[in-house]
Amino acid sequence: MALIATSKPSSAPVPDGTYVAVVRGIFDGGLHPGFDGGKPQPKIVISVELDKRRDDGQRHEVNEVVTLSTNEKSTLRTKWLKPLLGRDLSAAEVGSFDVEGVIGKCGLVSVVNKEKDGKKFARIGSIVPLPANIPAIAPERDRFTKPALAERLWNDRIVEMPATPTAEAA
Repeated sequence: MALIATSKPSSAPVPDGTYVAVVRGIFDGGLHPGFDGGKPQPKIVISVELDKRRDDGQRHEVNEVVTLSTNEKSTLRTKWLKPLLGRDLSAAEVGSFDVEGVIGKCGLVSVVNKEKDGKKFARIGSIVPLPANIPAIAPERDRFTKPALAERLWNDRIVEMPATPTAEAA
């Protein structure tokens, strides 16, 4: 039996612009090293579908990794939750918020393309609440199918917590 390698054609990234988007899934990325050697942080991948279609008829999808935090300055809270909910979190929600509650929520997103290692990637620049005169869209993809980014993030997670130096070792 032959083992044939093929190259999957890469789809063109979504053009820069403003689109209606719907959150189709939120995926656990596990714990990752903190900034500059800081405390490990839980990461998630937020996956949105856009109202823009690819050549194969599927909707464009954009995925973003964020830290799972409701801190007042966190990207999750300021960039994602406030515009999707149309309000800030209550004091009770800050203490414990189920982020899967935004699956199916819509907003207007600005998409910007970034280049890294010679490849273009679409990223969400900003999100605003969906205006009343623009119809919402529903997700078309299965919310449980992980995007490749979520798989890579999960595979790169910290499996064991790093040892904390003791006062004696210092």
